[in-house]
Amino acid sequence: MNSKAKYAGINFVAGCLLWLVSYQALNSGLPEPWAPGPIYLIILLWSGIPGLIVLSLGTIAMWSWNPAVCWGKLEVPKRSYILFGVLALLSAWQNIISWSDGKRYQGETHTIIVTIINLLLITTLIGLGIKAWHKPTLAKNMAFHWLLFAWLVSYAFPYLGEVL
Repeated sequence: MNSKAKYAGINFVAGCLLWLVSYQALNSGLPEPWAPGPIYLIILLWSGIPGLIVLSLGTIAMWSWNPAVCWGKLEVPKRSYILFGVLALLSAWQNIISWSDGKRYQGETHTIIVTIINLLLITTLIGLGIKAWHKPTLAKNMAFHWLLFAWLVSYAFPYLGEVL
């Protein structure tokens, strides 16, 4: 097996695992600490987009965002760091402005757990990004992108508010 086929296979498996993360984040019907339901995915579901498509968005985004992983590129692209930075700030801001609604509708424990996990994932991505920046490897590139999109389809922008 040549290296490009191996990288593509690993990327395919990573994408399939990402689909499972999306499923877990949305499968409970109501926000739970283990299934926080990112607000943008919930809005897409409410708007009538089929669940299979919504669950596949993270996988498709990961594959589309960094196809160079399939060619064995070691470096995380600068645009990925920028994307992460912008989304991390927006997710933290959304958490802050939704805090009181989250406490009111999901409960204080839920809101605290989801916020802590969100912050832990952001911190892990920062650490992984720093390591990948200083000493690039294909494994770090793949891990950074997988975790970035896993965070985006799970704990980034958690739904904290009234359940309709």
